[in-house]
Amino acid sequence: ILRGHALAFTPSRRPAAIDFLGGALGGLFSTVLTTQQLAAYTAPAIFREGTVRVIPAIPKDGLGFYPDMPGDVLLGHQFSPETAMLTKAPVKLAKERFVHLMFAGATGYGKSVGAMRLAYEVVLKWGMRVVILDFGADWSQLLNAPGIEKMVDIRQLTPYGVRPLRWNPLQISRYIIPEIQMAAFVDIFGNVAQLGVKQQKHRFFDAVEFIYLKAGVLVNDPKVLADPHWGQVVDQGEARACSQTVGTKLRDLDRHQRQGVAVHRSKDVSLQALYDEIEQRHDALPSRDQVGRGILQGILERLKTLQRGATAAQFDAGPDAIDVAELGDGDRPLLVLEGGKHLDQFSKAWLLSWSGWILYQDMVEQHERQIIGKDAELMMFFEEANIIFTGLGAQDEHNKGAQTVAEQISNMFRDSRKYGVRFVVITQSPSLIPSGVRSSCSSVFLGFLAEPDDKDVALAAIARSEKGFHDEPWRRFISDEGIGMNLGRLPYSFERSEMRPFLFRPFMLEVPTPTDEEIAARLGRIFL
Repeated sequence: ILRGHALAFTPSRRPAAIDFLGGALGGLFSTVLTTQQLAAYTAPAIFREGTVRVIPAIPKDGLGFYPDMPGDVLLGHQFSPETAMLTKAPVKLAKERFVHLMFAGATGYGKSVGAMRLAYEVVLKWGMRVVILDFGADWSQLLNAPGIEKMVDIRQLTPYGVRPLRWNPLQISRYIIPEIQMAAFVDIFGNVAQLGVKQQKHRFFDAVEFIYLKAGVLVNDPKVLADPHWGQVVDQGEARACSQTVGTKLRDLDRHQRQGVAVHRSKDVSLQALYDEIEQRHDALPSRDQVGRGILQGILERLKTLQRGATAAQFDAGPDAIDVAELGDGDRPLLVLEGGKHLDQFSKAWLLSWSGWILYQDMVEQHERQIIGKDAELMMFFEEANIIFTGLGAQDEHNKGAQTVAEQISNMFRDSRKYGVRFVVITQSPSLIPSGVRSSCSSVFLGFLAEPDDKDVALAAIARSEKGFHDEPWRRFISDEGIGMNLGRLPYSFERSEMRPFLFRPFMLEVPTPTDEEIAARLGRIFL
């Protein structure tokens, strides 16, 4: 009789043998416990006392498991969708399936662990040139990674490190056409500094162009070619740079010889000269032109951060400044470019973004001129990518829909694969990555995410609906992933069956982080 009532989900009304109230309080099998007390006996997993929580199961519908994943780059082990247990099935990556990739997840949940493993494996297995644009100082441990100890170089954007990067950001790179580099400089600086397009960028471009023309750097410009002084090879330094004699007309030089002259002349163009030029233009404006003065003052405030103390000396002009494009292009193909903790956020964001563009464009020019073979490849990692791409102004809640990316950066992600360049984006908040960059990163590794906007991006990346209720279990699961648990998707395949997301744990590169003394002993100390 009890079973019949249980199957029908109805209480038994069978009276007790001795019932003084005629069944008013229930039947023989009733209880006087409260609902919550009864729940503790019948369903303890949902007993609402304390903080006991029911964890939903892994959403098995649509989750893949690939025990025979092709490739030689080993990244981790897969979880079983059925048992949720970690298996020995490896996560492998084949070069032909690798396109731009995004690691996204909250701090401490394993995104940098997976990215670091990828960088290590790519250098070790594929022999690729790898550049790490590290916003902090977390990637130096690659110096102790087994098998690549002698392949790693570390340079720092802070003057207080043991290997500071002595670099003049206005120096023309070895292969990049001067006017192209000038336009990119304005575009990327303006985007990171959040300069207005109609007024601030326009005035900034005029100032940059002026100081380059004043120094004769724009060697293809008619103004320079016609200039009685700059229209020719002016000294022995320029003569050595172009392998011609003093007095040779620039019009008589070929493209590569002019490039040598431009590089040589640009070594005298400094950020301080640019700052002084904009300051003069600011002071020359009438006091009633508050709009124009405000525009130039905003540019000066951004430039001023690189014109103080030891930082000014580190990024000043001079013959000892190196071309950042030459880093990582030799016996040490893995370059870690550290932002560090002593430089302000804007300066790190801009310098990393600018150096990344130069390294990329140098690779493009070498391919175009057939200086390097078709098999030469570069992989570039962007740590804290949302800040590097969009600057600091678009990172708060009120500006989430206003993220913009420099046109040059957008072009990089769109065109890079034909030049053998691949990008890896690392971020805590994928919703802050501009859509143009996100759409290029078809491969994704996703860790724990809590923000609704970030989960929308994550669901779209694994081909689930970010709207409505159909894929709500996936949304909840993204916020239930534990430390070291990642959803991966590698959809670049002809087979639809290989496009499903899979759950895995990335391998940790268990090597110690070197001290400054160890870095100096291994790579040498650099003095400014």
